[in-house]
Amino acid sequence: LNFGVLMTFVTGAVNGLLGWFLISYGNRHDSPALSADGHHVLSDFWTSLGVVLGLLMVRLTGLAWLDPAIAAVMMIWLLITGWRIIKRAIGGLLDAEDPALLSEVVAALSKRVGNGVIRLHHLRVIRSGSFRHISAHLVVPEFWSVQRAHDSADSLADELVRELPGKTDIDFHTDPCERSWCSMCDLDACSVRRHAFVKLEPLTVDEAVEPDEAVRSIDRP
Repeated sequence: LNFGVLMTFVTGAVNGLLGWFLISYGNRHDSPALSADGHHVLSDFWTSLGVVLGLLMVRLTGLAWLDPAIAAVMMIWLLITGWRIIKRAIGGLLDAEDPALLSEVVAALSKRVGNGVIRLHHLRVIRSGSFRHISAHLVVPEFWSVQRAHDSADSLADELVRELPGKTDIDFHTDPCERSWCSMCDLDACSVRRHAFVKLEPLTVDEAVEPDEAVRSIDRP
């Protein structure tokens, strides 16, 4: 029995190290599959630890009921871990909104508002493993040529690809300002300005994910 307990502890420790490594590697490379494998292997570590702890407690105290009691605690822990893995997997399969990822993208975009990049809306972020596809509507001055708007959007996309972690593909659709964003546009050479520039407003996630219709309905000064 002593040798069996020792072997269970050693193999459990190896599973624990492997599990932590897989979780760390999966998080670092943004791979839900590897992270889930890590949690799966780590559950074997907790199971082994429960077996060892239960046998030792029974041996030290003589109370046989401690073994099934500790096993029940391990069962609850495994159920919680399994539920978390399933919840994350379902969210990925159903393309659920990822607030942390949206905030990361909006923060990167917000730093680049100005000089013709007026606002951004209809932001959509789709993730598949470590790959991200970002699409959004970019509001630019209405008097810009198609070529200039296209070049500005491409330049912004290239900057974001270099800054954001992981593999990222970005597609911007450009929308004319329609003179409704004058108070937030710092572009000096503007021949169609209706209102004086007031200040640059930082982007928010709520604004960035709004569809076209909702953005156009906003009453701006």
